[in-house]
Amino acid sequence: MVSRGHRKIALINSGHGYLYSRQRAEGYCDALSAAGIDADPAWQVDLDTLDYAAGESAARTLTRLRHNRPTAVFAVSDTLAIGVINGLQGVGLRVPDDMAVIGFGDIAVAAQIDPPLTTVAQPMRELGETAARLLLKRLCEPNADVPGVLLPHKLMIRRSA
Repeated sequence: MVSRGHRKIALINSGHGYLYSRQRAEGYCDALSAAGIDADPAWQVDLDTLDYAAGESAARTLTRLRHNRPTAVFAVSDTLAIGVINGLQGVGLRVPDDMAVIGFGDIAVAAQIDPPLTTVAQPMRELGETAARLLLKRLCEPNADVPGVLLPHKLMIRRSA
């Protein structure tokens, strides 16, 4: 988003009770900081859920920021991002012309919506296999050190951003 000229980038997050949520918020802040952008707290919407309706509601919240409305949104899940797109379109905004949207996860429907969602793809099979392997290790060796694992991801550029 920064490379496409956006300087007002919102974050729609699912709450800091989850490690992935904290990590994605940290990545958002790091990316803005590296670009010399101060994140406006009004651009950060924390939710208690990842569902579509919450994304739609968060989009409406952001559109009410008349004088300092963001030009782009990073949602921590594709479901939230799809809700954001619908919420923006519901108030007459065009995605990505008026506001760009990026999600996270690359769920199957992400490429099927209008406009298709730009998203960060995760290797879901490898994610599940790695989680199962680490869980089995912990079950067999309760005191074993089970490291955090960062799996490769890929930006899927589509038309929403």
